[in-house]
Amino acid sequence: PGARARRQAWAVGLLLAAPLLDLLGVALVPDSLLMPLVPLAMLATWRLRDPAQAARGASWTGLALVLALALLAKYTGAFLCAGALLALLRFHGRRLWRFAGFRWSCALLAVALLPVLCWNQSHHWASIAYQAGHAAGRGDWRVVPALRAVVLQAMLYGPLLAGAAFLAARRPRGTGRPDERSAARALVLGFALPVLAVFLVICGRGSSLPHWTACGWTALVPLAAGSVERLSAAWRRGLAAWQAVSLAGLLALVVLGGPGTERPSPPGTRPGAGQPNPAADLYGWPAAAARAGTLAAREHLSSLSVENWSLASRVAWYARPWPVHVVQDRGDQFTLWFGALADGESTLLVDWSQMPLPLPTGPGGFRDCRFLERLPVRRAGRQIAHFDFYACDAWRGSRPGGTRAAGP
Repeated sequence: PGARARRQAWAVGLLLAAPLLDLLGVALVPDSLLMPLVPLAMLATWRLRDPAQAARGASWTGLALVLALALLAKYTGAFLCAGALLALLRFHGRRLWRFAGFRWSCALLAVALLPVLCWNQSHHWASIAYQAGHAAGRGDWRVVPALRAVVLQAMLYGPLLAGAAFLAARRPRGTGRPDERSAARALVLGFALPVLAVFLVICGRGSSLPHWTACGWTALVPLAAGSVERLSAAWRRGLAAWQAVSLAGLLALVVLGGPGTERPSPPGTRPGAGQPNPAADLYGWPAAAARAGTLAAREHLSSLSVENWSLASRVAWYARPWPVHVVQDRGDQFTLWFGALADGESTLLVDWSQMPLPLPTGPGGFRDCRFLERLPVRRAGRQIAHFDFYACDAWRGSRPGGTRAAGP
């Protein structure tokens, strides 16, 4: 009981001490919905290791419902399905296909996927094509970006979690019968390794998001919790202290608005990319959206526009009910919600200094963009970013071969 209680305490501690998992706890992203489903899927799969449980249809239905919710929460929920399949094959081998509950679960998952497939089929496979583009990356696989992403992952999810999980994967130990320990290790690695391996391939191609692997790291927690005490006391104290300092530093960066101060530039000019400030993304959007709506009404414009879909998600949330267009039209959700810019249409362009992009003027863009005003974003007595607003006239459409000329 004492060893079990310590492992449980370590599992909770590893989850709470992971900086990125703490961030996902307050961020409105699909990964936040997926995280609670990871341990549920692992527990339901582990119970099906028992042949008596595998013979009961109710046990399979529970697993199928959890996996269906994971698929509907985010596309990376497919890795939970892959993990469950790998573990079940490890437990039952070819006998797996003989269980009626397994076949029923597969049918239920197929039904759960129908809304996603039907929507994509009627919208030119938009979301699937988008995810495929992310997976394809932006070039050939390279070692340096992959190694950089691995180091960043260890920092964001905690070196204590990464180190203990690596140690357990290499030299499995623990209480219980050897066959149980081996099965538990296979379960955890089956849920964790597929998403981490795919991430390694994708980030080597220059396209990755660090929170994309959260379900894999969550799956590793039971394995790491069982082996963290095998680390020397000095290593445990050192790694725990590093994570405590990291969490305190992350909190300070968020509260203070990030590092440094933005260099001032004359209104209407477009400075090049400066030092990125990750905390700047948390401030200024409500005021910018409200000011954009006021300026658009003053200039008799009927819509707002941005140059990147991630900017549109922030502006559109606070600017409701104003329509928000993405100038770099890739057939994303904003085109489905608000339509595309029509030829000859004018709009108010919202430009954010932390994502400096050339003004979309010239062939394939607007006839011209007129600077209106600047809204600085201040935090803790410093300017950390700013928004520029432009009245852009006469959209000429994204014709093939069009260029995007730099602004003033």
